[in-house]
Amino acid sequence: HGTDILIRSIVTHNPKTIIDLGCGTGDFFNPHINTPYTGLDTSRKYISYAKNIYESFTWATFICKDILTTSFLNNKRFDGVIFVSMMHHFPEKDINLICQKIKKVKPKVIVIADVIPNPTGFLRKLAVKLDRGRHIRLIDEKLRIIKRHFRIVHSEIIQSRLAVQFGVACK
Repeated sequence: HGTDILIRSIVTHNPKTIIDLGCGTGDFFNPHINTPYTGLDTSRKYISYAKNIYESFTWATFICKDILTTSFLNNKRFDGVIFVSMMHHFPEKDINLICQKIKKVKPKVIVIADVIPNPTGFLRKLAVKLDRGRHIRLIDEKLRIIKRHFRIVHSEIIQSRLAVQFGVACK
């Protein structure tokens, strides 16, 4: 399953709090991990949807904010950070800013995953082509950026029906 790296990395590090940067509709919120979760996204529509779907899970909070401009993370601490399917939406200078913000929350574990530009199969290739992100990078480019900020402890290719992503767990 495509989220295995997320679940394994988060559970292994037993975070007391989790933030999901670019949470979208909350797909990576796991109600089986009873850990305070904060999802942050710029889309009011996605945040509204996530709030409706997960309203019975009182430990899940969804907030509409822009990671680049918000001061929301200032003076906050999150043990686990999820940054999935987001790198390809940002130029490198913005990724560097986001990584600096991630460091400030002093996480035990950071999970980063993003699409690869050259998947096999027609549907996967079509999904990459139709994606709105304008900064799809090769794995080596992703690694260069991530290693500048974090120590990678695990990496793997994550396959789903419509996408292939490269995922890393970092400290």
